[in-house]
Amino acid sequence: MSRVESGMQFGEDAEPDFFVETVQPLSQTPDRLHTLFVQPRYNYSEDDGGLINLGVGYRRYLERSNALAGVNVFGDYEDRHEHGRIGVGAEWLSAPLDLRVNSYIGLTPAREVESLSAGPVFEKVADGLDFEAGVPLPLVPRTKLFGGGQIYFFDETDKELYGWRVRLEMKPVAWSTINVGLRDENDGPVEWRFDVRVSLGFGAGGSAQPDSSAKPDVRDRALDRVEREHRMVKEIFGEGLSFFVAKA
Repeated sequence: MSRVESGMQFGEDAEPDFFVETVQPLSQTPDRLHTLFVQPRYNYSEDDGGLINLGVGYRRYLERSNALAGVNVFGDYEDRHEHGRIGVGAEWLSAPLDLRVNSYIGLTPAREVESLSAGPVFEKVADGLDFEAGVPLPLVPRTKLFGGGQIYFFDETDKELYGWRVRLEMKPVAWSTINVGLRDENDGPVEWRFDVRVSLGFGAGGSAQPDSSAKPDVRDRALDRVEREHRMVKEIFGEGLSFFVAKA
């Protein structure tokens, strides 16, 4: 079961998510200069029900920089209210620095999700953008610190969701990853996030990132998972009602 991972994600005042995902090569040259891959994922939570993400990505090894430059496209589908979204991302992966930017575009119209005495309540997927940069922590093996931000646009209420985020990514062993993060939205209270995932092959998933004095070969990360917000940010609105709910 190479490169198959399962895990859980927790957030403040949110039900836990359970997910399984994999990254599999569609095509890779023997020298690993070019890698085309697919990344399917299934996520379940009490809040949103089932969520399916299916992505295709391409990574190109740049020998002079010892870096991977990549692009990816994802389709997201949430079954509870039949929401759809597409995402397009770009990334730069290297030993000293990781850079990522992801965009999200809602595809489906507003869905009626509830009926109140004042009238129906609607839910709509928001368009948005997020980005992050990460560096390894000195003297702390297999640990990286990431910082970034996000912005989402709510067409129906002419409002925005914006904020910053930081996370610490730790790989205590080659087959497990732990993320501990903080984030702020619209200058509100800072919230914590935590997730853990393990390879079902115990040692076969992702890059092992061994500790060594030798120069690391970033091509070992050609089949690492794409980091993005898999859950959708949605705007909820109705008669006498106007607010958003962030599901990421």
